[in-house]
Amino acid sequence: MSATYGQGDERKLYRMFPKGFVVAGQRVKYGIDKDIVDCLPAFHGDFDDLSIHNYRLLRRFLLERFAYGEAKRVDERLKGNIPSIWLKKDYCVPRLGLALILGFGGVLGVSPVWAGVEAIAQRPGTTGIATTVCLVVALLLIYLHVRERIGPVSDWRRSFDVFGRALIWLVMALVVWKGADAAIGWMFNWSKALVAGSAALVLAILGNFFFGQGQSMGKPL
Repeated sequence: MSATYGQGDERKLYRMFPKGFVVAGQRVKYGIDKDIVDCLPAFHGDFDDLSIHNYRLLRRFLLERFAYGEAKRVDERLKGNIPSIWLKKDYCVPRLGLALILGFGGVLGVSPVWAGVEAIAQRPGTTGIATTVCLVVALLLIYLHVRERIGPVSDWRRSFDVFGRALIWLVMALVVWKGADAAIGWMFNWSKALVAGSAALVLAILGNFFFGQGQSMGKPL
């Protein structure tokens, strides 16, 4: 596995049968995430460097597919060898948080974009419409990303899970912005913040598409 992981071979393999197999005229669902968890005892050993390396590869594979529940099962076997806080940070989708910084840079740092945000934020109606549209677009982009990672199957549960974590990053960013405004008077009001923040989230996801080199947003740091 370690010889081919990350080269695309493993993705071709599990994307071949994303909806399962047909056995005796009935479709049997193929869940590679569950299969990995079921096979974890096969990797159990004396926790030498090789076994820890294998567990980390499995965990990375699951996180890239946003299979958080299954990844936590792998974490249980890594406790005592890797700090818990280092494992837990990956469930926050840190790559999306970092991309959101760039997204805000694109909104706040480009004069025409910021002028558009100010114009939209002048009325409550346009503020609500623009924010809703941007959040819906962000959700659809996340859905497409999740689908690209797990194969041509619909999995809205994982998409909403990732979207919820993205909203947490967005709320945290707005709180920081408001705190900066209280300290240095940095052009904050909620109408502008909602429009700018939702637009920054869309830019962050698009930035991951174009600059992430095909990598998953869920890939651990």
